[in-house]
Amino acid sequence: MRPTPKGAESAVRLSVVVPVYNVVMFIERCVQSVIDQMGGGDELVLVDDGSADNSGLSCDWFRRCYGDCVKVIHQENKGLSEARNAGIREATGDYIVLLDSDDWLMRGALAQIRSILSKRRADVLIGKFRAYQMPPRDKVVDDPANFDKQLGGDELDTERICRGIFENNMMFTAWRNVVNREFIKRNALMFEPGILHEDEEWCPRLYTSARSFALNPKPFYAYRLREGSIVYTKTWRKTLGLFAATQTVSGLIKQYPELGKGLALKRDELAGRALQTLPQFDDDSRARLFESLPKYPAMSRYILLLKGNGAKQADPSGTGESTESFDKIVSDSDDGELLAKWALVAYYTMVRGAREAAAARRANPAGTAAPGNANSPPPNPPDNIRPASAQQPEPTRPGSPACSRPC
Repeated sequence: MRPTPKGAESAVRLSVVVPVYNVVMFIERCVQSVIDQMGGGDELVLVDDGSADNSGLSCDWFRRCYGDCVKVIHQENKGLSEARNAGIREATGDYIVLLDSDDWLMRGALAQIRSILSKRRADVLIGKFRAYQMPPRDKVVDDPANFDKQLGGDELDTERICRGIFENNMMFTAWRNVVNREFIKRNALMFEPGILHEDEEWCPRLYTSARSFALNPKPFYAYRLREGSIVYTKTWRKTLGLFAATQTVSGLIKQYPELGKGLALKRDELAGRALQTLPQFDDDSRARLFESLPKYPAMSRYILLLKGNGAKQADPSGTGESTESFDKIVSDSDDGELLAKWALVAYYTMVRGAREAAAARRANPAGTAAPGNANSPPPNPPDNIRPASAQQPEPTRPGSPACSRPC
């Protein structure tokens, strides 16, 4: 039966968007947590993203049980970003609540959200969550964020809140935000298709676009931690998502110089995490990532500038530029293909240097320096170092590196 509206239509109408994919064992609790607290004018939008189990049938069953307050979209599997985008396009409420289909809303969450937003019609309401580690390790973890300390606690000071978000490295998840639907449309704040870590690419755009914030200091979202979920998987596509997020944040630094410190910290954190994942992949996966580098020059810059005093070793032209001059070229250049070429060589130089250092430690457990290795830098790698599975690109314009497109 349809849920009973609590009084007349709410002053703030909420659309809860739930992407659904192969979660039939979790979907009932998720949906029921919404249905039990919906008010007049609220709606639940279920997006069946090509589920191969019975999740799609369950969505239709909820639609038949609860009537017009539940909308169902069936589409072929396109990923979480496109599923969320489809739900946002279909939604008609004043605000969008994003809910993952293996999570649930805590009791009274929607009433809490409506109460806050009826007093302050902000672009973005930031809330807190509670994480539940499911069996075999039952555990409850509260959101560590302290809004008073980290964000200043003053909802009227938008710039201070935004600085606090980035400078205190607040956890970037889409579902902790309740967002004005018209604000999303005005600022084209849809999710980037085809990547994982889409939340970390989307949240920086969301926060820097917002002109008003509201804060909800009480946990409203129940986050299920379970082994086998996307959080625990390690794929090259997740690293590609970190590349995309790094590029987005790098572009925002130029647009919002007043947030430069915090944005730079976030950019370096995202890029560093991406770089740390590369050794775990096979040659083919690394080749896919290196082939994408021209699209993400911010990632190439990070690798090159991280190289520090050895950065000029990555210069295939052999001009002998000083490190300071080379770093300026890297910072100023918009040539994604050239930066990617240099970054690839720099990356392999660093990897080889780390391996040689590890081998030297194993060979000299007492810590004595190996003959001839005390201060000598690792030799420059050849220009064509690349994963064995990658294709060799054709030479390009005269005077440029032989390979302007990395593998």
